[in-house]
Amino acid sequence: MRGVAGVALVCTKLASAFHAEMKNMNELKHLNRSVGQNTYHLIWKPKWSHSILTGSVRNCCFAAIKMVSNRHKMRIIEMEIMPDHIHCFLELKPDMSICKAFQLLKGYSSKKIFEHFPKLRKKFTTG
Repeated sequence: MRGVAGVALVCTKLASAFHAEMKNMNELKHLNRSVGQNTYHLIWKPKWSHSILTGSVRNCCFAAIKMVSNRHKMRIIEMEIMPDHIHCFLELKPDMSICKAFQLLKGYSSKKIFEHFPKLRKKFTTG
């Protein structure tokens, strides 16, 4: 699944998951002084767009993202890991910014991938 057709398929899957989830999410989150929903579709790529997210690296990335999302009470509605990028549709806590969510997801998954696959550090020598 590569190229435009693969991206279109992923976007279609995410859109259908979004609509199915929205039917289940008719209730808004009620807090002390706020009411609402915080759902976002996040997309990010490895540095220099290397296609490294395959096989066991993909599984490690998936587990790391699930772990950090559970730890910080982010609810993943749908996630798809492609060889060169990641789509993640999730719901954040009202007090968490989108920047903080990106920082946590990208940082923790990167850290775990490099811990389990130190040879990948040769492809990503800087940054």
